[in-house]
Amino acid sequence: MKLQYLKTLVENQDILINVMDVEIISQLAMVYAIPGNEFAIEGAMNYRGKSVPVVSLTRLLELNTEPKYSEEDDMVVCTVNNESVCLLVNETVDVVSKDTNEIQMVENSYDGVVKGMYIYGENDSWVLDVKSIVMNHKNTVMMRLDK
Repeated sequence: MKLQYLKTLVENQDILINVMDVEIISQLAMVYAIPGNEFAIEGAMNYRGKSVPVVSLTRLLELNTEPKYSEEDDMVVCTVNNESVCLLVNETVDVVSKDTNEIQMVENSYDGVVKGMYIYGENDSWVLDVKSIVMNHKNTVMMRLDK
């Protein structure tokens, strides 16, 4: 079976996000700081009247501890089970189709955030588990916002 993925770049690493999880892609917008936030959480943003956690994939995937953001970076708002998270990426590249039989499953990679890889030649693309990101970070942000 083939699935469609949004291909993004984070610190020159190809990251694939299932298009069924993608709500909207936008340029960098206002992010509100949250005191005492986790390492990968940059803050929160207002999306359709709700506070949505903004997660740095650069930090979450341990690609760089001090990411630098620019106006060219993108925000990808993903929704799973009516819960949303905003993922910061350096670039959205394209929508690609990949055969699910070609994915190499990865267990416990980056706290379950990467569920698999597509390997082609010397390159690879990491497949994100958006549900894991939403479930792990939504509760943390909401607890901080309630304080």
